[in-house]
Amino acid sequence: MVGISVRLKLFGYMLVFFTTLRGQEETYVHGLSSDIQMRWESLIDKMELRFGHSNMEESYLAEAKLRRRKPGESFRDLGQSVEDLYRRAYPSHPELVQENSIRSFLDACGESEEFRMFIRRTKPKTLQEAVSSAMQEECIRMNEGNVNKVNRRNNVYTVEKGVMFMN
Repeated sequence: MVGISVRLKLFGYMLVFFTTLRGQEETYVHGLSSDIQMRWESLIDKMELRFGHSNMEESYLAEAKLRRRKPGESFRDLGQSVEDLYRRAYPSHPELVQENSIRSFLDACGESEEFRMFIRRTKPKTLQEAVSSAMQEECIRMNEGNVNKVNRRNNVYTVEKGVMFMN
């Protein structure tokens, strides 16, 4: 009697599952043989292969490694994007996510090698530390650039005994 109760419960779950499918998922399931449709484990395996993230690992890794900073994109957004890709590729390995995210973030910054080396020298242990270092260095460089522009525009010349000096 217990076996029948379990089967009925499973059948009820399957009916709910079938009625909630839409779009490509619905078309895909209805295209499967009735033998696969009636075996829950087989059905879930087929759905996972077709629509799940497990077969997308290489795609996420490639996208993360090729990711570059877009014009106007903040370092925070870039870091989040890279981390999201690694989380999808390694959903059950947070240590791999952290390690690879830092490396890819540094490659994706799009700044000079000197800039990336500065961030590496801070030895960030987390992606957030790397992002913070990049933001700080960018602010410093932007500020230095503005100071140099102001100094070039506001050159002060003094003349002493016929010789011109720039201060």
